[in-house]
Amino acid sequence: MKFITEIDLRNEFRKNPFETYYLNDSDRLTSEARQFLNDRHVTITREDQVTEVEENHSNSETETCQTDDVTRSKCPWEMRALVLYAEFLEVILLAKESQAHLCEELYSMSLVIKQVSVLDSVQEVQLNYAELPEGNRLDAITLAHLFSENGSLTVRLFKLEVAIRAFKEEFQNDLQAEQVGQLERIGSRLRVLMAQLIGE
Repeated sequence: MKFITEIDLRNEFRKNPFETYYLNDSDRLTSEARQFLNDRHVTITREDQVTEVEENHSNSETETCQTDDVTRSKCPWEMRALVLYAEFLEVILLAKESQAHLCEELYSMSLVIKQVSVLDSVQEVQLNYAELPEGNRLDAITLAHLFSENGSLTVRLFKLEVAIRAFKEEFQNDLQAEQVGQLERIGSRLRVLMAQLIGE
């Protein structure tokens, strides 16, 4: 049996501060050492418990991302897709004040984004935009655009388009080809809408 003293912990903590202290089965803390850890709100964990917990956690994470039940929400892409969906809803509320005709189209886009949160789901909502023209797309926002009547809405659409691009890049290995295509069409259509808002 080995006793770990406050001095041992102080030296270790000075070199590399920690939030959890892993204790071997054969080790014991002196009362001063235990107080030192308590004062710094350090969690004391036995190493054999950590191994068991890590194995269980690893197994549950794999199951979580492979099943279709409620626990699937722990997958990173689902939360990110739901955040994007919520951002679309905010933009729809903003659009209803000045550009109500955009609301239905933006809502259809939001439903596609919501579907992406379950990667292997059947895509019930499809966006079938015709081939979008190369011209009439907004590539950069100027001060004139910002201060125009539709400046706020234009910026929010731009933010959505960038967020969709980032989402697609981050999870491209997890997304189905059909979903990638849908996201690309949404991004492209948002750029067209931005250009139309500022009259370009």
